[in-house]
Amino acid sequence: MFMFAGPLLATLSRFLIGGLVVGGIQAIVGRILIALGVSFVTYTGVSIAFDSAKSYVYQQLSGLPAEMLALAGLAGLGKAIGIIFAAFAARLALNGVNKAGNLIQARLTKG
Repeated sequence: MFMFAGPLLATLSRFLIGGLVVGGIQAIVGRILIALGVSFVTYTGVSIAFDSAKSYVYQQLSGLPAEMLALAGLAGLGKAIGIIFAAFAARLALNGVNKAGNLIQARLTKG
């Protein structure tokens, strides 16, 4: 009677451990896919907002007299505006990465 207990327990433990590992991997992959989806939607929204803000700034600048626009062009105002918007985008990206990393770490350590 006890001869069958060893192989039976070994088989049951393989199924249980295998199921737990596969379930854990599926949960992690699911969370990663959700995070990627949220990131894509956020990136798209921020991109649209930046494009709108940039076009608004350029539209307001186009109302300036020609001499002022020429001076602004010589001074590199267009490049400066691009640098400012790039800095805002970089800051938002770093904030998002830090928050996502903290969220993933908290979820993984929480169990």
